[in-house]
Amino acid sequence: MLAGIFGVVGAVGAHLRALRKPWAYLRGLANAMCTGGLDLGRAAYGLFYYTEALMLHRWMEQHGLDHLHVHFATDSAITAMLLHEMGGPSYSLTAHAKDIYR
Repeated sequence: MLAGIFGVVGAVGAHLRALRKPWAYLRGLANAMCTGGLDLGRAAYGLFYYTEALMLHRWMEQHGLDHLHVHFATDSAITAMLLHEMGGPSYSLTAHAKDIYR
């Protein structure tokens, strides 16, 4: 069961599952790619965050969760934002002192 949720199999499955709603999928993908601006390396990270958001969306649905709370305004916040923008659950964020200087 876990192999179908995590790892490469889970990542590919999450993208295929998300393609059932093509407009939401493309909107999320476009937002993910924009997180990197013109830097191709950072844009690639956007794709990784998007994949993580897709996988997290599936996991949250399976567990009946409808809200995500993240700490730190870093990578996890990007994932939460992408998850929400593609039609996923609401999210909240706690910013810490480290976030002010980053």
